[in-house]
Amino acid sequence: WKHHTRCLRGFLLAMADEAKTDAAPAVGKVTKSENGNLTIIEVTTAEFDDVLNANLGHPRLFSFFTGAVKEETGKSWCPDCVDAEPIVMKALEDTPNTILIFAPVLRSEYKGNPSYPYRKHAKVGLQAVPTLVRWGESEKVGE
Repeated sequence: WKHHTRCLRGFLLAMADEAKTDAAPAVGKVTKSENGNLTIIEVTTAEFDDVLNANLGHPRLFSFFTGAVKEETGKSWCPDCVDAEPIVMKALEDTPNTILIFAPVLRSEYKGNPSYPYRKHAKVGLQAVPTLVRWGESEKVGE
């Protein structure tokens, strides 16, 4: 993941639309990055659609699907997610006026389950974690 940092940062900075649009979380736990550039909306699978639909059209809207943190270890069950998360978060924090829908994925519900909500979601079609998705007006435009 470390070698992808440059590509990710370039991808984020290449977005030209600097329009100011406030987040409309609808549901979910909302936090802001220290520098105020990034609004993070942590959602459950049940909250995802409401939050996504409330924010579609925002010039810098992303979803990050990552392995949920295990209480006993304080780390994600997914080793790739442990490596990717700080890189993704840093790149997004450095990009002004960004909204991130943070979607933790529970291993017990996800592994080996083709009916997992994000896998069968018409707009997401999750195939692996971690996955970062950039959204446009009404659909994903990058993964």
